[in-house]
Amino acid sequence: LPSFFSGATFPSIFHAVIENKNQRTQKGASPYSGNLWGAAMGVILGGIYIPQIIGYHNTFIFCSIGLIALGLIAAFLRFKTQETKERKQETHLEVEDIPKQSVYLIIFCSGLFSIILEVIILIYFRQVVGISQHVVAAVLFSFIVGLGLGSMFASRWRRKNTSVVGLLKRSLLLCGILCLAYPFIFYLLQAHPVSFQSLSLSARTAWFIICATLFLTPILIFVGSVFPLAWDIFQRNNEEHGQVFGSMSFVNKMGCCIGALLAPFVLMPWVGLPATMMIVGSGYLALILVLKFQFRKLPKTYILLLVYIVICFAFQPSPVHLKKGE
Repeated sequence: LPSFFSGATFPSIFHAVIENKNQRTQKGASPYSGNLWGAAMGVILGGIYIPQIIGYHNTFIFCSIGLIALGLIAAFLRFKTQETKERKQETHLEVEDIPKQSVYLIIFCSGLFSIILEVIILIYFRQVVGISQHVVAAVLFSFIVGLGLGSMFASRWRRKNTSVVGLLKRSLLLCGILCLAYPFIFYLLQAHPVSFQSLSLSARTAWFIICATLFLTPILIFVGSVFPLAWDIFQRNNEEHGQVFGSMSFVNKMGCCIGALLAPFVLMPWVGLPATMMIVGSGYLALILVLKFQFRKLPKTYILLLVYIVICFAFQPSPVHLKKGE
């Protein structure tokens, strides 16, 4: 129930923020990134530091009181939103016609792939630096901050009147290339793990958060830009922005739910960590084709990408199969 009502808040804010249907990414991505950064701070403060001071039970009560206070503030402020027909039409940004099925698939796969990556990266880091609550919180913080940066960059790219389809293609392309390359980098980290044991607990946690964030930012900027960029092509003629964002969020979160189960229970036991991450990378590259249904006429670039995929899978680090009891 708390998650249900929490999920209704941001679509409502989205409706108040957006003035023009052609500027969903331009206007809405920045508040969305701020929302993600707040979530990242919540992971660290609520997962590590505040419970050390007042305990987990009191932390829960503290957060509940904060939510009630926000609800009262929203009730009394009476946000002023103009009717759709009275909203000022601003500069029109180029939005191409994309098949409806393609847009739904991209938004769904954005959630599916991002959560699979989150699970994979979390397990990789637990293998490199050990298992602890601080490691889990630090990786979640780094992951959410990276997605927030991706959303912010998507907003800035869109303000330059750049084609949303072109931006989506570039983001998907770089997501795929990096997802196929990162298993090799993780393999090197596993072979040469970094130790923070000589530092105090607080310093060790802070350094690990910084290192993990810097390490993951290159890939997460592009992973985090896919969902916001798709806003401008989802139900593009619908002026009810809260309804639009609610529908997009639902499709995206359904992908997240499936990814949360698919990664640990199906893909990783079946093919291991490296191949799972490479499958996700191949999925991102496949979405470029889905974006325009370009199955018949493939540029030479796609042939090079296919060769890149084959090489990565051929030389992937071998998965570790644990023996009974390990």
